[in-house]
Amino acid sequence: IFLRTNPDGSSLYLADVARIELGASFYGVGAELNGGTMTPIIINQQPGANALVTAQAVHETMVELEQRFPPGLEYVVPYDTTTFIGASVDTVTTVFVEAFLIVVVILFIFLQNWRFTVIAMSVVPVSVLATFGGFYLFGFSINLLTLFALVLSIGIVVDDAILVVENVERVLSDDDEITVTQATIRAMKEVGGPIIATSLIMAAVFVPVAFLGGFTGQIYQQFALTIAISVAFSALMALTFTPALSAIFIKHKGQNVSESGLRRAINTPLRLFDSLFAGFTAIYMWVVRALVRFWGLALLLTALVSAGSWWLYTSTPSTLVPETDQGVVLAAVQLPDSASLARTEQYMAELSEQIEEIPGVMYVSAVAGYDILSGAVNTARGIMFINMAPWDERELTAEVLVGEIMSLGAQIPGGTAMAFNVPPIMGLSTTGGFTGYLQSFDGATSEELFEASLQVMGAANEHPALEQVFTTFNVNVPGYRAEIDQQKALSYGVALEDLNATLSNTFGNGFVNYFSYQNRNFQVYLQNEDEFRRTPDDMSGVYVRGGSGERIPLSEFVTLERQAKPAVVSRFGVYLGAQFQGGPAPGYSSGQALAAMEEVVAELDGNWGMGWTGTAYQESQLGNTAVLAIVFGLLMV
Repeated sequence: IFLRTNPDGSSLYLADVARIELGASFYGVGAELNGGTMTPIIINQQPGANALVTAQAVHETMVELEQRFPPGLEYVVPYDTTTFIGASVDTVTTVFVEAFLIVVVILFIFLQNWRFTVIAMSVVPVSVLATFGGFYLFGFSINLLTLFALVLSIGIVVDDAILVVENVERVLSDDDEITVTQATIRAMKEVGGPIIATSLIMAAVFVPVAFLGGFTGQIYQQFALTIAISVAFSALMALTFTPALSAIFIKHKGQNVSESGLRRAINTPLRLFDSLFAGFTAIYMWVVRALVRFWGLALLLTALVSAGSWWLYTSTPSTLVPETDQGVVLAAVQLPDSASLARTEQYMAELSEQIEEIPGVMYVSAVAGYDILSGAVNTARGIMFINMAPWDERELTAEVLVGEIMSLGAQIPGGTAMAFNVPPIMGLSTTGGFTGYLQSFDGATSEELFEASLQVMGAANEHPALEQVFTTFNVNVPGYRAEIDQQKALSYGVALEDLNATLSNTFGNGFVNYFSYQNRNFQVYLQNEDEFRRTPDDMSGVYVRGGSGERIPLSEFVTLERQAKPAVVSRFGVYLGAQFQGGPAPGYSSGQALAAMEEVVAELDGNWGMGWTGTAYQESQLGNTAVLAIVFGLLMV
């Protein structure tokens, strides 16, 4: 690009006075993975998409794209939220199989007849398959909640079938002349009503949970309806399928053959169990007869049990969703305010190197220049994602790793590192624990809000139920304020637009235009070299043209005033707010931590308040929804 012709006839080009390069559009953030340069790509699923299917599609696409990568370039997936989901689904599936086998053993011990056991257990696969059909109708997916509900329903769906086969066996025992088919018909006339009643009672307990409002209702809706669907189908099977199997497979006692050696070996311990169980039954019946006789004592015990249950319910620590080891730990790095990106990268590189040496750590992703706590770009902040090896390949836990990272961060001079477990529900919050805002209701200044937040943080960290409570709000971020002498500039014939453009282009960056290259459009930015914009004195080396064409130093018109101000000013619920974060102390639940934090803020005067966000907000909105579900369930029963 030609600029001008010099008096000696030579030409001056843009390359003679500037360094021209293809680069990034923004240099305020730097990223590394295990010490190597990386470009992070964040992929989020669309609303309604299945996370596991989306992750699989991403992996397949990257494998295809990798074939066209240039030499030396590779891709890794250091942070995948679906890894924990997949491992959890596999675990619940294993538990499902184990529960099925345990139910088979228990049924055989109590029924002591393999035909009865097979008939009762045949209801399980049929009910489960029918429940999957209910998933399709309601738009449910196979997830942790529905799988957990299926695990619980295994022990529930066999109850009605047991009632049928036991009653058929009783009828056969009472009448030696009756046929199996007649015994089945008589047995169903006796237990058909109770089967329907018990199924409706089970549905009455779980269905109200599906109608809870808010976030809680969304979480437990699929869980409750899965159990209700499986119970409904088990009742249908007990009224149709089980009687048919009973009429076909159950044999009359008169048809029994003599015991073989194997049968005697099995029946001997079973008879021992029967004797023991008969003893417990006798004790139980004696207690029941005594309570019937002294009914006043029975009512008193019922009242005491009810009161004790209510006391345990209200005094037991509560939480929305417990934190778990998801294989990933977050670390927020903080350097002195206004520290350069180079300093932050150096600190994080040293910390990353030490974290990589911890046994059980697989990847350390470090992104300097981004503050995850406030959600803002800040050269003095950074975020690290520490991925651990699969659960069966390590002894390291997330809780232990959090402590080790904070210890390592404190040993490196120049900064600090705060480590967190990832939130139990991604998307509700950025870190584990709780997040809230201290609010000013009377229009306090930033300095007054900062002083109040320091007071609250100090009192919160002294509370036994709280730990690591801090605020991201700070009013002491150093900076400069540029004061422009407009009258003086106009007297020299300098346009204010030229002054602003010169300040922006030399000490910041200025967009020029676009240019086309390799069938793509690139932005052109103008910026001073780093060495010419490091100190306020560098303004004396920057000139503007006066009205007569003379070069005038920018410092003639612009004065820089050093000041300390907030880097980010937030409002929460239209009020000026200071964000704070923290977590429950060991031995305390998140519900107790929220209550403790509200107590601390309540000690301020009436001009201050607080509000929750993320997971803490959802938990604070639970209110008495659980109590309403329990009361409604009791009422329906």
